[in-house]
Amino acid sequence: ARGDRDADLALHVRGGGSGAASLVARPRGAARAVTVPVRRADALLDWRGFPGSLVIKLDVEGSEPALLRGAMTMIAARRAVILFELSAVQARAAGHAPQDLLAQLEGLGYRRFAEIDRYPHVIEGPVPDLERQRNLVAIPDREAGRA
Repeated sequence: ARGDRDADLALHVRGGGSGAASLVARPRGAARAVTVPVRRADALLDWRGFPGSLVIKLDVEGSEPALLRGAMTMIAARRAVILFELSAVQARAAGHAPQDLLAQLEGLGYRRFAEIDRYPHVIEGPVPDLERQRNLVAIPDREAGRA
């Protein structure tokens, strides 16, 4: 698992498998917890040697802010396109709001977003309807002219 610090944390797994597993405890549906190592992406991946452009796909069930904090050096250096799920339910379960994730991405230089099924058409202005769960593309500032 990836996060903002090196630690051994509980991964909460639902009965149906690991597809909806989360480092965030869910009051309903978590059948069991398994201890897993969590590492910062900046320290774990040898990203400096990756050729070409970089795309990051986040599917971490509410732990997006922690993962981004643990990958800030890589993100700043590589200006990756980031695919992520925006979910108010998962964000709140993790103790933050969906607008917090968007603000964090904006602070990292991602000010343009697109619905994944409408890319490269970008959303003009603020991302609307933060309560609706959907997949988005965060476009780094260097990509703004290409979208």
